[in-house]
Amino acid sequence: MKHIGQALKNQIEISNLRKKDVAESAGISYNYLSTLFKQESMDCLLFEKLCIASGLSPMDIFETDIKDPDGSIVRGASNNANISVGEVLALRELLAEKERLIRVLMAQLGLQDGTNSEQRAY
Repeated sequence: MKHIGQALKNQIEISNLRKKDVAESAGISYNYLSTLFKQESMDCLLFEKLCIASGLSPMDIFETDIKDPDGSIVRGASNNANISVGEVLALRELLAEKERLIRVLMAQLGLQDGTNSEQRAY
């Protein structure tokens, strides 16, 4: 998997987009977008909004070669294979389940969700 923040920044620059416009389209501030460029991961919903705003394909981030038993590459960075709608839905379900699990574990530990604006400082 690539560095999400750097890939996002590269896509914006390659596409000659204004960072301010991308941030506004995603519903975040320009300063927060600049912070995200340094992060290797981010909230799934925010990532989706930024992909839409910048034209970045999530598959560019999650490039993983899948090989047949004979060793040939089925899908990966060196291949322009398309992803099916079913695979996209399965990925979204997987990511949503991951988010739910994290929230359950945080609740069990008595921690606040770091994405909420009403989070208490500790």
